[in-house]
Amino acid sequence: MSAASDFDAMIMDFMRDDPMTATYLQYIEDYDYATSENILIEVRTPVSGILLDFDRTNNGLSSKFGELVISGDKDFYMLPTQKRDPLATPIVPNTTSDKIIVAGITYKIHMMKAADPTGAAPLLYNFMLRR
Repeated sequence: MSAASDFDAMIMDFMRDDPMTATYLQYIEDYDYATSENILIEVRTPVSGILLDFDRTNNGLSSKFGELVISGDKDFYMLPTQKRDPLATPIVPNTTSDKIIVAGITYKIHMMKAADPTGAAPLLYNFMLRR
């Protein structure tokens, strides 16, 4: 077994044991031929993830992805949609417009990294969320 498949198995076990459902909001631009205007369509997709607070280990400060963590920031690990449902449309995160709703609170995606050791399909997304 490769390290990537071991990591994938560990993630799937953890998500099965302690799942949290969130809503991923995507904003897709489309063209309305009736009004001859561009419109923004909101697409809501249920996702599985884990929401964590950040530890401030260095004089009350910490960083993630090279960015300073501020009060209220959250660490969110999201399972790709096709891992939750093989027939689901994959989400390609857009950090400039997409949002995530967890426990009724809407967060903006401040930073994002994909755990994708093979380059073929992400095993996990890690987001730094900000209100």
